[in-house]
Amino acid sequence: MIDRIPMQTVFFSTGWGTFNVIGVMQDFNFETIRNFVRLVLVSIVIAVPITWWAMTKWLQDFAYHIDLQWWMFLAEGLIAVLIAVVTVSFQAVRAALENPVKNLRAE
Repeated sequence: MIDRIPMQTVFFSTGWGTFNVIGVMQDFNFETIRNFVRLVLVSIVIAVPITWWAMTKWLQDFAYHIDLQWWMFLAEGLIAVLIAVVTVSFQAVRAALENPVKNLRAE
């Protein structure tokens, strides 16, 4: 997922340059962040039941084991969403600070 963000930045560099010129950069950044958060949430929904099942099976073999709580998965999900938002925001700011004419001319 993190590898996809720089590729998406290169792919959308023309769009970011165009939206930067016409002044709607903030809306475009919000839409990009929302799309990535949606992908992260879908992956969390898929991964949490599988992880809960695998960890429960694995922890049963230990004499001293912990019980998995719901807040553990919530914390991991929030951390994943936070990492995605920070990474996309950083890439968006970096793309916004570039000269939009350079991106548009290269296209």
